[in-house]
Amino acid sequence: ITFLFLELIFCLETMIADISALILILLVMVISHEFIHLLSAYLLGVRIKGFGFSLFGPIFILRDEYLVDNDLKLILVHTSPLILSLTFLFSNFYCFLFSSLNLAGSVGDIYLLIKLLRIRDVNMRCLYSRRVEEKIKRISIIKYWD
Repeated sequence: ITFLFLELIFCLETMIADISALILILLVMVISHEFIHLLSAYLLGVRIKGFGFSLFGPIFILRDEYLVDNDLKLILVHTSPLILSLTFLFSNFYCFLFSSLNLAGSVGDIYLLIKLLRIRDVNMRCLYSRRVEEKIKRISIIKYWD
């Protein structure tokens, strides 16, 4: 009985360590993913309209007028976090997990990018972007700088 009890404690400690590692990896991935978006927007001269937190982590609201009329900027800002997945893909299990979570998190970015690129009229693109922003506002806490 003592042996089984000790083995159970060891299994629980291992499980807690694995769950802690997963939470830490997820936290670092979300923060670095959003930071890469922010950095690429900054380097491309896109201004930030607001910052907030949603159920999925930190979010940045970018100014439409600096972004939606330029397809290249739109593509670079939305896809830049994918570099994180390529960097860590083949190192070890935790790096693979980080890369996989980042790829999963990029699905929404790529979906929005495709939707925006399919809208050729800049005014309609801005309108769609603002509708998305309104949806995000409903599930987020955002501080605007204006």
